[in-house]
Amino acid sequence: MEKWDYTELSKNAKDFGGPEKFVEFIENSSRQKGRGDMLPWIGVTALGTSLLTLGVIKIRSIIKAQKSKNDEQIETIKEELIEGIKEYEANYQELEIGSEVSGREISQY
Repeated sequence: MEKWDYTELSKNAKDFGGPEKFVEFIENSSRQKGRGDMLPWIGVTALGTSLLTLGVIKIRSIIKAQKSKNDEQIETIKEELIEGIKEYEANYQELEIGSEVSGREISQY
């Protein structure tokens, strides 16, 4: 624990108009110094928060663009699949019709 020189403290307190005013002055001075010490950290925090916000916005836009691209690819694949099924059904019906005709022709002989 620090040893206080009460003679010096008493003289300073008397110069400030009493111990209460002296302690209040020390407290206010310390608060002002503390505020000044905090300003760089407030700036760093504000800058960091801004950069983080911009990063999140950029990431979200990238994800949305990727999702949109994926949705387009899915639609293209679905259309190709539907077309393939329709072509298969058309060809299958032609084969079915062709085999029925061949079966009739064979049975006639």
